[in-house]
Amino acid sequence: MAVNKTISANGSRGHHKFTLTVNEDSTSGNSSYLSYSFKLSPVSNGWNWYGFGSDVKYTVTINGVNYTGSIDTYDGRSTVTLKSGSNIEVAHNSDGTKTINISFSVTDTSGSPYPPGNASASDTLTLTALHKEPTASLTSITERNSSLSGVANNVIANYLSVKRFVLSYQVYDDATISADGVAVFEQGLSQLPATVTVGTSTITVDVDFRNTPLLTSSIESGKTKILFFLTDSKRAHYPLNSPEYNIIPYQKPNLIQTSSNVKRNGQTTGKGKLNLTGTFYNANVGNTTNTISLSYKYWRSDTTEPSDSSYISIPSSANVGTGNNITISGWGLKNGNTEITNLNQNYAYKFKIRAVDTFSNSHIIELVLSKGLWIMAKFKDRVDFLNITVGGNKVVDSGTNYIKYYDGTMICWGSSTTATLSWTQDSTIWYVRDLALPDFAQTFISPPMVTKTIQSMNTAGRNISICGNSAPTTTNPGTYNLETYWNATGTTVTVTYIAIGKWK
Repeated sequence: MAVNKTISANGSRGHHKFTLTVNEDSTSGNSSYLSYSFKLSPVSNGWNWYGFGSDVKYTVTINGVNYTGSIDTYDGRSTVTLKSGSNIEVAHNSDGTKTINISFSVTDTSGSPYPPGNASASDTLTLTALHKEPTASLTSITERNSSLSGVANNVIANYLSVKRFVLSYQVYDDATISADGVAVFEQGLSQLPATVTVGTSTITVDVDFRNTPLLTSSIESGKTKILFFLTDSKRAHYPLNSPEYNIIPYQKPNLIQTSSNVKRNGQTTGKGKLNLTGTFYNANVGNTTNTISLSYKYWRSDTTEPSDSSYISIPSSANVGTGNNITISGWGLKNGNTEITNLNQNYAYKFKIRAVDTFSNSHIIELVLSKGLWIMAKFKDRVDFLNITVGGNKVVDSGTNYIKYYDGTMICWGSSTTATLSWTQDSTIWYVRDLALPDFAQTFISPPMVTKTIQSMNTAGRNISICGNSAPTTTNPGTYNLETYWNATGTTVTVTYIAIGKWK
């Protein structure tokens, strides 16, 4: 039930009365919300004043907060509100109780007999006793993933740990806590999926990190905390922060499809070679040394994919990557010690490349091997076509780095290899701006459509993105930008372009 308190005092000259009323209007959670009014009224009429400025001052104090003002003019007969306020939040003690001090004082320095003189009053106001919030403490943490050997209970292995947290708790005023009233967050307020079991005095929280990675910021710092947020049936809250846990920054295998390919080793030989780029966690997790196993399977694209038992091992010697990198460059496809020769030149083939680590986490990408007889081939310094006609007519003209068609279409191409690049850092991105390409071999009548592609770089296993900058003109494909997430010091890049437009 809401409460209120009124206190009053007469001015020292006996002609005026001051009254302060404080009301508890509402409660929410563990707080009360108050309003107040401070009024002046006559004891006897006719004692009025005008133009006294700040000679008559007052201060209202509620729970240690002052509200001030002055009384310049008073008509000597009315009841007037000098000051009021509302929605004043007062937080209660942890047990839900709260008593506050209230007071006012009036100071008259006018020297005139008409103003009120000095006045003051004070008292306490006991607010409505509110529901006491629950309390909790963390009593234990246990690693539940049996495949982790030597990982301490208070260490979280990213993508691997399954942790059980046991909390002891207490509720008050006949409140209860259900599983829905327990939320779990990583520091930074990333909510974690959890299985919660509530007993009479303990709460068991199971958090499976195998499919829920830790925040990147936590992994970079090597430490994290877990926050348990309890809400009881009376909607009172309690946050419980865990101690700081060390992190093992394990990452699942990752093969980079855009940087990998299968090519024919000779157009008609039936042989192939693999270029593969990826990463894995090349370090110990507890007592276990993590390693990576690579394999592949393939099938003609117009047939059914074979079962997983058809995967063929890729020898570890083919992987020349260092650290956490997976790098295979031009490895001739083999089955055991025998090079495969059954990639028929008349068909395209699909390849699945699989990486599996010690903890059975895997990543698979699919690559396509084109037919052996090509229609168009891109080389480091040119693009070649097997045969080109338009409406049955041969192209009008062709030469170094251009082809003109009968209908006025023209294709130009070219390439450029940079000098050693000087990179600039912007936050997590490294970039190089405004790199130039050579002019077209022929002039277009209007700016053509241009595609720019990174053909090669002198640093394997790194991701560098190309993005457009200036628009093409009739004579030049326009400049381009390069971006990457690593400091690519010492890198050179070969970029090719193809321009399609009109020559007439």
